[in-house]
Amino acid sequence: GGGGGGGGRGQYQEEGVTAEQQRRLELLQQRDREQDAEHLTRIEQGVEDALEIALVANEEVKRQGVLLDQLDDKLEAVTEHADTTNRRLKDVIKQVRGADKFCMDIFCVVLMLGMLGILYSLAREQGLV
Repeated sequence: GGGGGGGGRGQYQEEGVTAEQQRRLELLQQRDREQDAEHLTRIEQGVEDALEIALVANEEVKRQGVLLDQLDDKLEAVTEHADTTNRRLKDVIKQVRGADKFCMDIFCVVLMLGMLGILYSLAREQGLV
């Protein structure tokens, strides 16, 4: 049976691990720790790079937000100006149309008077009047 198992080096010694094997095992463990540290350093650098990119992107988003707000303000001003211009144009069209109607009415009255004059002349020639 084997003993109740002590821990650490004693266990390797009991299982017949030589001092050379123990030294190699410790070197492997040391190398593993160094590789783990190197990997963690790379991961840390990657996270720092990602953070820097995120901060730059955040600043760009803020800048774009300000530009969009300015654009929105300008768009509102242009829309308001267009509405005002449309109202003025509508009023001008109503005034011009009213003047056109008045001119047309005068033209019709003059035309009717002319026709009445012609009819009166014809009636006179015929001796009807």
